[in-house]
Amino acid sequence: MLEFIPQKFLKPILRLGTENIEELRLRISSPALVKTNGKYLFLSPFGCSEKRGDGIVFTEKDSNELFSSLTEQSTYAFKEQIVKGYITRGGVRTGLTGRCVESSGKVGNLTDFTSYNIRIPHAIKGSADELFEFFSKGARNILLLSEPGAGKTTVLGDLAEQISSRLRKNILIADERGEIFPLIKNKDFVDCISMCPKDYAFENGIRSMAPDVIVTDEIFGERDYLAVESAVRSGVNVIASAHSRGVESFFSFKENEKYRNLFDCFAVLENTGGKRKISVKRKDECGK
Repeated sequence: MLEFIPQKFLKPILRLGTENIEELRLRISSPALVKTNGKYLFLSPFGCSEKRGDGIVFTEKDSNELFSSLTEQSTYAFKEQIVKGYITRGGVRTGLTGRCVESSGKVGNLTDFTSYNIRIPHAIKGSADELFEFFSKGARNILLLSEPGAGKTTVLGDLAEQISSRLRKNILIADERGEIFPLIKNKDFVDCISMCPKDYAFENGIRSMAPDVIVTDEIFGERDYLAVESAVRSGVNVIASAHSRGVESFFSFKENEKYRNLFDCFAVLENTGGKRKISVKRKDECGK
């Protein structure tokens, strides 16, 4: 899963155990950082350390090696992802920053990469128990809110697996970044359309696969809203996530008011020191 990472960083990560690491952050000319139990530490040859001087420095040569491995030496094959600032390999998403190259007034490419954020996925059985209970009791359209990096994708994967395996409902994963589907072990009732815009996956998935539930990550903007709205209006349940600190914060933005009548409940995921907590409000509990 992480074979694309240069060996001098991969070996200490494997020594620490990937189950204990949430992120690997690499910035040229700086020591590598790992996020473990909600805290960032420097990655050393023997594990992790509080001391900057113990950290393994990420060099331009390391960057070239990592990028070449990420793209399998075929930048063109990953161009659409790169322009959006990430590359997904085997369910592992790597965020990228670098120099934008404009073409006809739009960003046509991203090059001269300076930073990488490798998010290491974890399937955590039972992480969506609270949401499954709400779903099984009739709250069929659910929006999961949290700040970035709290573990929304992990919860969505577990919820999709619980609904599919325990209730035997057909699930369609609209997996724009290719991160949810690899987390699901029991795929007997699960289909996936990946690496494409959500509106394409929703429209074509509903037409071709007739799902009971669509699960998708990080909805944002008008196109995503219209895709969710069309699915809900057609009778397909939607479980999605969005970035927000909480329900009140989410609805403090006028443009989000339109979601109020689409979802039956709004869940907030908090991750403090690696401990996840989910609180849920039904839509009639979300005051205007």
